[in-house]
Amino acid sequence: MKYLFLVCVMAVLASCGDGKKEPSAEMLKSPMYKARQELIRPVTFYLDMKDALIQGDAPLAGEAASLMMESLEKGDLFSIEQLEITNVVHLRQETRIARNQVGLDSLRASFSRISAALVPILLETGAPEYTLYVLHCPMAIGEGGARWVSREKKVENPYFGEEMLHCGSVEGMIGTREY
Repeated sequence: MKYLFLVCVMAVLASCGDGKKEPSAEMLKSPMYKARQELIRPVTFYLDMKDALIQGDAPLAGEAASLMMESLEKGDLFSIEQLEITNVVHLRQETRIARNQVGLDSLRASFSRISAALVPILLETGAPEYTLYVLHCPMAIGEGGARWVSREKKVENPYFGEEMLHCGSVEGMIGTREY
């Protein structure tokens, strides 16, 4: 009886897994799947930059911008014909500019341009690994305001940090996709 119980427990645990489905052969061939895989590291560094800007930490934000730029340089987004190439070019240019910025204001301005290039790419490809949210602050960076991407719905504004931490709203959600 103990043996049967142990076998049942092991079978249940083995079937649970981590909840992630393995990609099918068809999915692995999909250009958008490849694009999402190429975006995992740059998006991670983008989110690190956002968090550093919220904290008002210019050196950390600059380091995240450098790492984002390096991951984009090593990646192969240009080979994915289905992507709007102007957004990819703009994203790479803006991360190159951001890595050379030192002040918080200039880093925040660069972040708004990076976000302006990244959001359309993510809307086109879907989120790389987890749901992302597009947020907007109408008071940031000029008349039209500025957008940013976050893993959380909670508004924490990278353009003003502690000064106006909760200024903004959620515009939409970017989910993961099966293809």
